[in-house]
Amino acid sequence: MVVGLTGCIGSGKSTAAEILREHGAKIIDADLLAREVVAPGSQGLSEVINHFGKQYLTAAGELDRKKLAALVFNDQQKRAELEKILHPKIRELFLKKLEETLRSNPGVIVYVVPLLFESKLSREELNYTAVVYAPAEVCINRIMVRDGLSYKEAEKRLAAQMDIEEKRRLADYVIDNSGGIEELRNEIVGFLKKLR
Repeated sequence: MVVGLTGCIGSGKSTAAEILREHGAKIIDADLLAREVVAPGSQGLSEVINHFGKQYLTAAGELDRKKLAALVFNDQQKRAELEKILHPKIRELFLKKLEETLRSNPGVIVYVVPLLFESKLSREELNYTAVVYAPAEVCINRIMVRDGLSYKEAEKRLAAQMDIEEKRRLADYVIDNSGGIEELRNEIVGFLKKLR
């Protein structure tokens, strides 16, 4: 069984994925795949630099994520251009990892992907979708603490993604992460029972 797990920035996707891992789920993380497709020497990095410029390379030859994030979170067109380069590569790598993981006959595979609905990932690969839900204000506060951003910067990053209420409407399951870690653990146990 393959579940696409999404949510907005700051909703707690990574924490939820870690709890799911503790319960035996195999995790494929789109953020890690995104890093892999722009690793030094990769075609993805080459395409990003050819499109956006060498100023987005660090002295070590790596993608300067912070600098590129500042550009794409302030310019919707630039973000769309970056996604056009990266999303097909991430999808291809996901399908490869999924095939490898399926060979080990796992019970539940969770694909953690922040832009699940935005990227229009084919539902053919997923049995279900689930959203880790937290209200926008909770997410903004978490982003500020985690990333050291101002309220305005955190709000801008949240606004760059599909509204959490829309994701909630589109998902097959909602995992409520409005409270603390123990409430989230209970939500995930309930979610896993529904899957089985």
